[in-house]
Amino acid sequence: MVRLCIEGRSTKGMAAALHVSLYTIQHHLESIFDKTGVRTRNELVGQVFLEHYAPRWEGVHDAPAGWSAKAAPETV
Repeated sequence: MVRLCIEGRSTKGMAAALHVSLYTIQHHLESIFDKTGVRTRNELVGQVFLEHYAPRWEGVHDAPAGWSAKAAPETV
């Protein structure tokens, strides 16, 4: 369900993809929001990003090529 939020699916789109009712989607989203401490789908997507992707931006000693999303310093 979180993946569907990240994809930007509507409640109707999620219900169709999972073959459940709109009410079931809303109930599951409320449960996910309670467990993650967010209030909206946008906050949920931001939380996932901050917990799982943003740490890769931080410098990691001997990280493989392409691991970090930081831009390379400009050379003059």
